[in-house]
Amino acid sequence: MYITQESKKGRLTGDFANGQAGWCAKPEQWFPLTGHMIGDNALTFTVNWQNDSQDCQSYTVWDGEIKDGILYTNWVLTSTNGGKTYHGEDTFYRECKCRHCPTP
Repeated sequence: MYITQESKKGRLTGDFANGQAGWCAKPEQWFPLTGHMIGDNALTFTVNWQNDSQDCQSYTVWDGEIKDGILYTNWVLTSTNGGKTYHGEDTFYRECKCRHCPTP
């Protein structure tokens, strides 16, 4: 995830790459992220899994809180083709914790 802009009103924009193998959104592909800061330590953001080369017919919404520089989130992925939903948790670190950190 790269946050490329934060407005004075807390609006976030950026890019998001999926970290899960075996899904429509490949790890090397970037998708638009929009969101909003809520106070100093909470935020919500959404990724529509559609870009210039891929349409995964779904979107994910994350809600989270920043504690000690780590972002802890809950997410809901919704399919726009059939309406299925999936739930889970993600943890984001300021520094990349993967073997190869992609850039948008």
